[in-house]
Amino acid sequence: MLYENGPLLNAISAAARNIRYEFIPQGLANTLWALAKLLLTDTPLLYALAAASIPLLSECEEQNLTNIAWACAACCLSDLPLFNAISSASLAMLTQFHPQGLSNLVWSSAKCAILDLPLLDAISAAVLARIRDFHTQGMSNIAWSLSKLSVEHRPLLSALSAQALPRIAESSPQDLANTAWAYATLGLQNLPLLNAIAAASISRLECFNPQNLSNPPWAFANLAFTASSGSCAPWNRG
Repeated sequence: MLYENGPLLNAISAAARNIRYEFIPQGLANTLWALAKLLLTDTPLLYALAAASIPLLSECEEQNLTNIAWACAACCLSDLPLFNAISSASLAMLTQFHPQGLSNLVWSSAKCAILDLPLLDAISAAVLARIRDFHTQGMSNIAWSLSKLSVEHRPLLSALSAQALPRIAESSPQDLANTAWAYATLGLQNLPLLNAIAAASISRLECFNPQNLSNPPWAFANLAFTASSGSCAPWNRG
């Protein structure tokens, strides 16, 4: 259960808007992250903090950049100028990103339906170079993000599948459901992966929520009818 003190949060919101240009990068990132975690969608405050973040992004460290992107995406704030600035700042230091930062950044772009091909190119190359360092959740999030953006990056999707297969038992119900949904949405009949997802799901169905339960059968049904439709063009970059 989330703890929310309405009067306090309202007062903080008003105060933050008044001094938004006095924040340091970490303060802005922490405030946006907290709003998202508390499921607060104070749009005037979010837009004010997003605008105040843009000139400071070049000073941000990886965690601050990804926290700002994640928070805005979690609050459904598709602020294109902000995401363009995050993209520019991230490209300058992407080699310093940790696996979670890479997966959070691509997830945030997908959640806000922002297709930034130069950033996606760079993230894909970085993920491929460090694929063994990713946890199952990060790999699932990347596959989900590519699917949401209708991008069929075959080298990356093949690498994600190869890494996920021997570790499928580590996957959460949401990871399993999201991975099945992602490959099916892109029309990729990766039978070893889908069979492994099916086997892992059978033994853990009591842990699945309704959405997680619906995704795997939808994925198998969708592939049965649309695998040869060619709805997504292959993207052979990287």
